[in-house]
Amino acid sequence: MRNDDKASIIYGVSAIPDNFLIDRNGIIVGRNLRGNDLNRKLSELMPVANTVYKK
Repeated sequence: MRNDDKASIIYGVSAIPDNFLIDRNGIIVGRNLRGNDLNRKLSELMPVANTVYKK
């Protein structure tokens, strides 16, 4: 990554891939969530969706 990239400086991204979970207000509510951690966070944020979709 370039050292002068404004977005990487603002969000602290130092490598790709990097992911962010952003709520409807534009607030970062999760970062680098994968697998079960991502599923838990999504269930927390969208409990109705969790009851509709189950593996």
